[in-house]
Amino acid sequence: MPAISYAPFDGDGVSVDPHRPSLDNLGGNGKVDDQAYPPSSEEPSADEWNRKAELLALLGGVMPVLKVTIGFAGGTPQVDHFWCANSSVSSGDLTLTDNAAGDTTIQWPASKLPPAAFDPDATMNENTNATTISAVLDEPTRTVRVRTIDESAAVGVDTRFTLAVY
Repeated sequence: MPAISYAPFDGDGVSVDPHRPSLDNLGGNGKVDDQAYPPSSEEPSADEWNRKAELLALLGGVMPVLKVTIGFAGGTPQVDHFWCANSSVSSGDLTLTDNAAGDTTIQWPASKLPPAAFDPDATMNENTNATTISAVLDEPTRTVRVRTIDESAAVGVDTRFTLAVY
């Protein structure tokens, strides 16, 4: 079985949407060594190749497809750091909405990332009065709403955070 000719997280740009890699995408795990010419000790065996393909498919199924750190300048959210498994996505593809203090929505084009496999993770990255952070995914709209709250005052607080979308 041949491997696909494009990066799974990118899609093929025509008819195949971005998706998580499958074992089939990686050429399967059915390779066998040629018994007449077995690999030398310096060459990978079919078993080694098959295990690597299995591992890559498993890792691709649980890794984040997007990681972004959001900071604030005068109460306005901005991208401080950005990484995406899809090489054609840039931080400019994200739409940041400041709903209120401590309430930010991050949206990305549905055609750019595979459907979410898990709920998102969010962590606070600075020492402020914020004591609670939550990230809620709305898969149909491809948005995550992140809230950072100062529990003692029961108010939202703009706090730098990192979001991982799986």
